[in-house]
Amino acid sequence: MRDYLGGELLARVDLDERKLLLGIAHLPRVSMPLCQQLWPDIDAGCVFRRLLQSQSFFAPLDDEAHWYRLLPAVAQALQGELSTAAVSHLRLSACRLLCNDGYVDEAIELALSIGYVDVAACYMERLTLDWLLIERNLFTWLDWRARLPLRLLECTPNLIYMNARALLSSWRLDEAGSV
Repeated sequence: MRDYLGGELLARVDLDERKLLLGIAHLPRVSMPLCQQLWPDIDAGCVFRRLLQSQSFFAPLDDEAHWYRLLPAVAQALQGELSTAAVSHLRLSACRLLCNDGYVDEAIELALSIGYVDVAACYMERLTLDWLLIERNLFTWLDWRARLPLRLLECTPNLIYMNARALLSSWRLDEAGSV
């Protein structure tokens, strides 16, 4: 797949489209406004629109076709083309923008994936008890909890409360008692 994409797809796009594709491959979701903010040095919104019109490598994530993601096989094949520093900078910027757009859980996951546990904990601070009790969010919280140092889970009253509540809700009473 990597050979095909390198030889076929990337050879047919211009430099701006290539830059966007290689960056988008490292993000969980993208939109025209997000692209514009992440790549202000180019007209990224128009470049993204061109990519959407000319390629079938994107899948819409909502009914309004505002948010998209690169197909997982395509994203995986394109990863590895950017430096680690460039990917970290891009993902950290995307974390902030996704959080501001209300996608806090994706921002947390992205921050954890690049090792920014302090940033992830800061975003976790914004979550509410209502969020914790919706669908599978309890299991998501427990997964994040396992990936964070304990000192971060005890740095604010809200994180202490949310952590204890998650442990109590999952019947991990001994652990909850030590929080």
